[in-house]
Amino acid sequence: MANSWDDKSSYLSTPRGSDEAYLNEVLFELHQIGNAVRVSAIDPRTNTEVVVVGSPHMSPYSLKINAIRKLKYVLAKKQAEKRSKR
Repeated sequence: MANSWDDKSSYLSTPRGSDEAYLNEVLFELHQIGNAVRVSAIDPRTNTEVVVVGSPHMSPYSLKINAIRKLKYVLAKKQAEKRSKR
């Protein structure tokens, strides 16, 4: 069974009570550069962008999931910094 990106929207949502960031929408950009693929993931609500690099042998789905994980990490870190400054 092939995985499609639309079937896995649960990666964008976050369980209640979690410190993770909630992503309503993510924009992706994938570029193959030599023997690597550069993936940019952007949260348009906060204009936060992260970049991950992966193997060209990985599926686009796997590359996007890795980018989402990093984006969630960065957003959660920013939220924690805002809370600690209060």
